[in-house]
Amino acid sequence: MSSTLNKQLEYFLRRETLVKVANNFLVVFGTLWLFTESTAFFFSEYLSNYRSVLLLVIIASAFISSLVLSFPKLQYSRAFTRLNVEVAVKVGDILKEIENGTCNIVFGASDTFTIKTEKKAGKQSIRSQLVNKFYQGKSHLFDKDIVDSFNEKRLVDEVSETYKVPVGSVGIVKTGDIKTFCLVNKEKVVGKTTNISKENLWLALCNLWEAVKNKGGNYPVIVPVLGAGFGRAPASRISLIQLILMSFAVSNREFRITKRLTIMIHEQDYNPGEMSEVIAFIDALDL
Repeated sequence: MSSTLNKQLEYFLRRETLVKVANNFLVVFGTLWLFTESTAFFFSEYLSNYRSVLLLVIIASAFISSLVLSFPKLQYSRAFTRLNVEVAVKVGDILKEIENGTCNIVFGASDTFTIKTEKKAGKQSIRSQLVNKFYQGKSHLFDKDIVDSFNEKRLVDEVSETYKVPVGSVGIVKTGDIKTFCLVNKEKVVGKTTNISKENLWLALCNLWEAVKNKGGNYPVIVPVLGAGFGRAPASRISLIQLILMSFAVSNREFRITKRLTIMIHEQDYNPGEMSEVIAFIDALDL
């Protein structure tokens, strides 16, 4: 049994979730019963012979529906028809997602890039997966393409060809059939990498949406939980997701960014309670 399913079952068996199942059962049962009674008013002679069967069908339908409605979700989407925009949240892997169709992706990076010293990429981060997939594991070549795409950069070490770029900058690299947007949302200070403040992350996200609008070609875009993980920003994961969604909503009022935004949560970071909060936030989002 996968760890994700374990988390779902553990959350589902909590007292609060079981109460939610009971409430959903009563709502669905009441709705179906009211509909049946209304129908029986016109077909009373025919339906009177099947009242027991109908009751069993209603109970079974209400029970199954309450389980489906209450079971923790791994994905959710909402379409905003006025702007023809869809916003989604999903648990999964970004690299697996791009194999299923054409979409642009975003990843966060620090403000320092070294392009001369040959480096081998790791395996865990989105950046490392991109390097392994499109650059044969040579991360310095990927860094070179990213640095070349920045409008503003400063050489800080000639020997290793290390560049610094302003925090909030957005680099764009074409990898295969997709465009990869590199958002500089971390600072390297005295050898340590830390995420920027929430205020600066907001400004960086606004820069990102403008870049996606100008260069994204209206393709769907997938964004991880920027700021989570190593060098954590001073905010919880749920706060970071809300910040990403809010910045998207605000920017979308000024210009259309893309037809679909997906916030991708890695499987190991999945929390059913947080997912429920994100879904509620998307439902309350004003676009």
